[in-house]
Parts: sequence; structure tokens; C-alpha cells
Amino acid sequence: MAAAFAIAAVIVWGSMRFGPIVSGVLLSVPVTGSVIPPFTLKLYGPVALARVQRGFLTGLTGFASFFLVMGIGLQALGLWLCFTAASLAALATVAVFSRFGKRNVVGDD
Repeated sequence: MAAAFAIAAVIVWGSMRFGPIVSGVLLSVPVTGSVIPPFTLKLYGPVALARVQRGFLTGLTGFASFFLVMGIGLQALGLWLCFTAASLAALATVAVFSRFGKRNVVGDD
């Protein structure tokens, strides 16, 4: 938790330089990337940790595509159409990347 707090503090400290959008997106990473994996490893072992990390990385692709579409299309498309397009882009991205994760997976039987 101390590591997640330190990372979050650095992001908040740099928020004036990077802006509220980048800072807000980056603030989600310390909690999910620094807190969840150690507890998963301790409680469920390395195979479960590999699954969590694979899911986390796959989810980040959807997260990134959602906000990319929102950032590019919000003014041109309006809120509801852009939100719908961003949601579809996120779902499509996660679907594509989840297929890559099914290859050569250790411990999945």
C-alpha cells in the first residue's frame, strides 16, 4: 500500500504538468497494479497471479481504447454517440486481445 501511495502521490504532484485527464487515467494503475498482484500471489499462487496479470493487461487495452475514442470523438460526435462508440471500441479491443492471451498459457488446463 505504501508503494501504491507513493506512486499516486507522484502522479498527483505532476498533475499540473500532465493535466487532469492523463493524471486521472494514471491514478487507476497504482491500486490495481501494485496492490492486487501481491495479495493474489500470496493467497492463490503464481498461476493465479499470471491469470490476474493477463486479465489486467487485457483490460487495460479496453480502457485505453475507450478513452482514446472519447478523447478524439467527443466534440465531433457528442456525448451519447461517442460513449457508445467508445464502449464498442473497448469491447472489440478486449475481445481481440483476449484471444491472444489464450495461446501458450501456463497452468490453464
